[in-house]
Amino acid sequence: MNVSKMVIIGLAIVLAAVAGYTLYLQQGPLKSTSEENQILKNEIGQLKSAARQIKSTHKNEIGAKIQLLESLQKEKAKLEETVSRISHDRKAEGAEFQKKIENLERRLAQSGQELAKSREETQQLKATSQEATAVYKAELADKIRRLEDLQRKSSKLEETLVRNRKETETRETDLWETINNLQNQLAQWDLDLQTSREEVQKLRNTIALLESDKVTLDQKSEDLNRLLLDSRNQLIRIAEISVGSLDSSIVHPREVFKEAISASAASVIFVHNHPSGDTEASEDDIQLTKRLADVGEIIGIEVLDHVIIGGKNYISLKREGLF
Repeated sequence: MNVSKMVIIGLAIVLAAVAGYTLYLQQGPLKSTSEENQILKNEIGQLKSAARQIKSTHKNEIGAKIQLLESLQKEKAKLEETVSRISHDRKAEGAEFQKKIENLERRLAQSGQELAKSREETQQLKATSQEATAVYKAELADKIRRLEDLQRKSSKLEETLVRNRKETETRETDLWETINNLQNQLAQWDLDLQTSREEVQKLRNTIALLESDKVTLDQKSEDLNRLLLDSRNQLIRIAEISVGSLDSSIVHPREVFKEAISASAASVIFVHNHPSGDTEASEDDIQLTKRLADVGEIIGIEVLDHVIIGGKNYISLKREGLF
């Protein structure tokens, strides 16, 4: 478009120059000849023809440029619409960014308040820490003093420990002697236990005698018998006490222990039967046994047991813990 303007301007200048020159020739003192005028006319005609061609070409270029301009205007409208949309979006984003900025500013202000509060707490903690340090130093000094006291006491304890160790060695010797004595005594007890087991076996054999036909117990009434034993639990003899009932009002301890005393018995075992065959001890059986055991303890004759026989079964009141 700039080139076309320059061409038009150039043609205008040329036409102006030609017109001026023609005017000069007409008004000047010297007149050009007819040939020169003809030449000039031809040149002017050529210039006009060239001007018409240039004008036509210029019109075509202007039409194309007008179309281009319209296209550019449409593009401009689209661009303006796009710019408007982008501007609207940017405004929305700007509003959103503004909200975010405000939120950040509020958070920043809150963080500032928290920071200030934290600084105050830090100052308080420093003050408390200083107080705690002072207290700790005082406690540490007290602990050091106590430690020194403990060290002194430890020295005394070590001396006491050495002295006690010597005494312990002496006592250990005595203890070994005591242990040896206890072992000897334990061995003696083992022998006594073995003897007691043999005696118990003898008692069982005696009970077996009572269960056999060798010792007759009336199966229709309750018969109370006593086994008189010496100090080694050897059977002296079997003696019947009563026949018919074991009521405590009938069986008197004086009569029970009379023959045991005359036989110099050291202990006694009572045996009686239940004709019903039930070996469970009645309340009368238990109370009588306790009464006889108390009397035997007083006079020095131990009641070793009270055996109840029912048919081929029997129970031991001593083993059942009934007296």
